Amino acid sequence: MVFILWIIYRPKTVRAHVTAVFPSVFTLTSNSTLVYNFTLHVSIQNPNRKVGLYYDDISAEAQYDSIPFGLVYKFPPFFQHKRNITVFPLVFVGRAFGLRSVQKKFEREKREGWFYVELKICTKMRLKIEFVKVGRYSPEIDCAVKLPVMANGSDVKFERSECDVDKF
Repeated sequence: MVFILWIIYRPKTVRAHVTAVFPSVFTLTSNSTLVYNFTLHVSIQNPNRKVGLYYDDISAEAQYDSIPFGLVYKFPPFFQHKRNITVFPLVFVGRAFGLRSVQKKFEREKREGWFYVELKICTKMRLKIEFVKVGRYSPEIDCAVKLPVMANGSDVKFERSECDVDKF
């Protein structure tokens, strides 16, 4: 049954982008503690004409030099209608200790004006085809975000980041 519905409706993979960044703090202290406070706006697009999406679970993790430092856990479940874009904020606030290994990379990126942060979003979803909910999918969304260095009084420029979606 599921295979027949899949063949008939041919659901397309969602698309995701980081559309805005609002940094306020991203610094490495002298004792190798990363202090961070920033918000990323992520848009997820459902490109399907005949398929709605139930997101049962969404969690996000930020990484710097492949070291996890921030976790946003458990967004409330929601339904995404056909051919719809949903934008939601991911707020990362906290401290990560013992990051001595990233000191050189941090200083280099600070001089360049951008910090390269990886964003990993894990989801659990189901498809809604007509009146039927089918399948259980766990797509993973990976985004490479260029977090601008905050300079005193300067305008923050941001480059929209396209994300990779796997396992749909």
